[in-house]
Amino acid sequence: MALSKKQRERVLEMLDKLDKQSTNKILASFDKFVNWMRNTLYDIYLTIRDGIRSLFNWLQLQFS
Repeated sequence: MALSKKQRERVLEMLDKLDKQSTNKILASFDKFVNWMRNTLYDIYLTIRDGIRSLFNWLQLQFS
């Protein structure tokens, strides 16, 4: 299942709340990103866990 606009905004809001160094650490590796999603946005993680790689790739582009 794809993310809704509201879910995407929530992920971006949570990342924006972090300092740049923390965001870079989370987006530095897929495993760190998945762990962060599980711990921070578990409901969204459950929705997209099968397609989480594409979200990770998109976010890396947004924050690079």
